Amino acid sequence: MHIKVIKPELKKAAQLAVTEKRFSCDNVAEELLLLLNEYFIGRFQQKGNRIKLNFLNGQSFILSISKV
Repeated sequence: MHIKVIKPELKKAAQLAVTEKRFSCDNVAEELLLLLNEYFIGRFQQKGNRIKLNFLNGQSFILSISKV
């Protein structure tokens, strides 16, 4: 039998997350843009709930954030 142990700092973070304000699609896009800049090399532009990704190899993508 495996017992899951939750570290106190993770438990507190989870409790705070439950009471956190609701995110808009634009807010989520802003946060993802920060992560993209940390993990990928290229040019990234946010416009509202969309992020355009241009990579050095010529590939381009658009991420669109929608609430479900």
